[in-house]
Amino acid sequence: MVFPGRGRIRVDADSVQGVFNLPNRGQKVRYLVDKNATRRFRQAFNITGNSHPQITTWLKMIQDMARRTDDIFFMAWLAVAFSTFLAPTTALKLSPKCYGLVLDHQMVKNTNICLFVAEHINEAFRNMDQEKQTVCCCLYHLMIPYLDALVHDIPVSNCAIRSNACDSTLIAKVIKKDTISPGVFGKLELKEEYRGTEQTPLFGGILQAEAFVAFKLPITYNPQKREKIAKVVNELCKAVTEQVGTFIEAVAKIDDEESDIDPYVQ
Repeated sequence: MVFPGRGRIRVDADSVQGVFNLPNRGQKVRYLVDKNATRRFRQAFNITGNSHPQITTWLKMIQDMARRTDDIFFMAWLAVAFSTFLAPTTALKLSPKCYGLVLDHQMVKNTNICLFVAEHINEAFRNMDQEKQTVCCCLYHLMIPYLDALVHDIPVSNCAIRSNACDSTLIAKVIKKDTISPGVFGKLELKEEYRGTEQTPLFGGILQAEAFVAFKLPITYNPQKREKIAKVVNELCKAVTEQVGTFIEAVAKIDDEESDIDPYVQ
């Protein structure tokens, strides 16, 4: 996560493990729709009809299990954890992509869940553009490292698993201190280890252009004008990229046409 003028916070498998203490080694997660897994999952939970279970209905089913602690309960809980927390979607139903993983739940401890969560977050943000300004990923993981990186005077536990250190009361207090105006954050500084002198990247697309422009302009600058400036800057970057590409191709042709060996050197 890059915060223009403030610093950056690492988002990778190790950071996910630090927050949740989930498995961070082993085979890669297979998170995909599989007809056979879907059939077996529906049989295991006696699901009728053609649609996938609604989240609210599924949660009610888990509540009705009371003190049950068998594999069925664990699989039901695991399906919710992936569908609504670790890899959420905009759908209000269970994600069929989790069915195979849930059914093979004994192997979860040998699967790299941390890498899966980190890659899911990165993919969600890579798919953002001017038209799509929302993401579906484990936003809770982004919040905890951010809160952990802020400089403030609120006592916070030093426990190794960072999700255990942040309850709703603590989160609310830190957010209040970091709020500039409703919906705008960044009042607090980041701890020294997260500060960086690097400029916000400019040639990575419209989102990077917007971040760069926002970094250079006053925070009170008109948002509509700032967006228009970002679009112009992005178009300029595209043009520069094309020209540099043409230049590199021309240089490559020179290398193809001329030998690297000096004919006068024996």
